[in-house]
Amino acid sequence: MLNTDPPLRLVIFDVDGTLIDSQDFILAAMRRAFAQARRPAPPDAATLGTVGLSLPQAMEVLAPGVCGAERDRLVRLYKDSFRYLRETSGGEALAPIYPGAREALERLKAEPRQRRLSQLRAVRRGVPRRGYAVHAVGGESQGRAGVVAR
Repeated sequence: MLNTDPPLRLVIFDVDGTLIDSQDFILAAMRRAFAQARRPAPPDAATLGTVGLSLPQAMEVLAPGVCGAERDRLVRLYKDSFRYLRETSGGEALAPIYPGAREALERLKAEPRQRRLSQLRAVRRGVPRRGYAVHAVGGESQGRAGVVAR
């Protein structure tokens, strides 16, 4: 059977966890947030087990019994830590790119159609930058960005 679908014009990736492995960055931000709250940091496996949950849900899992204002404080401390680490260390730019991701991006870049590679989390430097430009895609928090192949 022939494929009669029109060619793809838009390709969207969730960069964090799809193109790059930012586990170490997430863990560092969570450890810093809990230290600032003067709470013991959760085990790394527990933190990674909450990836995909909303931050309030994650905090309820990682700090059993926390709710309301204290949960909201942990969420704020995590967001602040994530932002601080990004600004001071280069953030996700230090995260390893998954095997094959760079090659896939280069193949897409070589296609004659316009492509947009975007993300759901703020990753401005975590993908190959040569020939790509940052493209804001909106979201629930400021600073979300993506990458556009030119």
